Amino acid sequence: MRKSLISLGLAALILASMVGGALVTPVSADYVPYQGTLTCWPSSASSVSGQLVTFNAYYANGTSNPYTQMTWSAVNAYPSAGTGTSFSTTFWSSDITRTYNVTVTDGMQTATCTVTVSPTQPTWSPTPTPPYVGYIQCNPTQTWATYGQDVTLNAWGSNGSYNWSAPEGNPSSGTGSTFRTRYYNTSGSTRTYTVTVSSYDSYYGTRSANCSVSVPTYSGYTPTPTPYYGNGSLTMSVKGRDVTRGQSTERTSVAARPGDTLDIFLHIHAQNSYLTGVWATDFLPAGLTYIPGTTTLNGYSVADGVTSTGLNIGSLSAGQDATVKFSVMIQSGTVPSWGSITVYNSAQTRADGTGTVTAQMPLVLGSQLAISQISSVKTGPSDSLLYALAAAVLMTGMYAVYTRTLLFKRRAALVEIDRLSKRSDLNFSR
Repeated sequence: MRKSLISLGLAALILASMVGGALVTPVSADYVPYQGTLTCWPSSASSVSGQLVTFNAYYANGTSNPYTQMTWSAVNAYPSAGTGTSFSTTFWSSDITRTYNVTVTDGMQTATCTVTVSPTQPTWSPTPTPPYVGYIQCNPTQTWATYGQDVTLNAWGSNGSYNWSAPEGNPSSGTGSTFRTRYYNTSGSTRTYTVTVSSYDSYYGTRSANCSVSVPTYSGYTPTPTPYYGNGSLTMSVKGRDVTRGQSTERTSVAARPGDTLDIFLHIHAQNSYLTGVWATDFLPAGLTYIPGTTTLNGYSVADGVTSTGLNIGSLSAGQDATVKFSVMIQSGTVPSWGSITVYNSAQTRADGTGTVTAQMPLVLGSQLAISQISSVKTGPSDSLLYALAAAVLMTGMYAVYTRTLLFKRRAALVEIDRLSKRSDLNFSR
């Protein structure tokens, strides 16, 4: 009997191993998913001298690995190096049309894009070569300011000597690499002002660049000096969800395919003081298009403008929140056929007497993205083997109890037969 039990237990363990093994998927700790061929997109681009160009890296015919570090290199450009899945830089050509290379590497593979740069000035080469460049830029190129708020602009390039012109600004002119002014808009609607920075030298003549400053209207008094509304501050976060894929909760990052509709949420919080003149603006990256009539403020429909001129939220009490929601669509023409690109949806908010607060949310865009469904049933090598072993032990125990019970019944029957045979003087053969 004991040998039978041992044999049955061994058979059950073998069966458990077979069942568990059928459910186990071999996993190697050193396994790295196939990523495909590293590709630079667009493979070729064109620009004029001083124009910003952007390139993206993705894996063709494979699955993107979000943990891969991309390193960019662009000789004769500014900046000449960078990291990430996207890289923006500027090339200059003062005499002829030139073609430059932009390379990206993940440490094992390297891909190359080209950009053809056309000159924007007469095709002559000064002699001797000037000790400075012939371009000039004004930064930031586009910004927002509230009524009476200081705006700081910076210039770089050329020979380092700059003159500023800001019609209707206070002050309206200045010199140096940094210029600060403010605007008092009482026109009844938002206005955009142009600030021009220029530089003159004997080689290139006068070069200039423009920045734009958008200022909402103010219907009250003209303060002197700049109004101050306390030391309150704002915080901001950006979240989203893919409505087309059935997502109902807000996420800090979103993966989407061409044609998908996304909801974007801007969460604004007044931390420690009553704030007036709160504004919010969202800057959509390439590939996303705003859907008209979808903007809401705290659940109520409001006019379009959050992705262009900005949205006037009004006033917020200390500790009060405001939520702006709107919808966008992913355009197919800006998404590669294979692999994926990562872009960032950026937003900013500000109020009277506070600085600008910015936030952003990454979006992974790709035509072949796999939208995985998370199962509520958990399976795996350890679970399946454990369940099978438990079932085997239970079966063995049940059989042992059954066998022991049957043995006791047989012994009791033999004792009863023996007792009866003695009382009746009968001889029962066993």
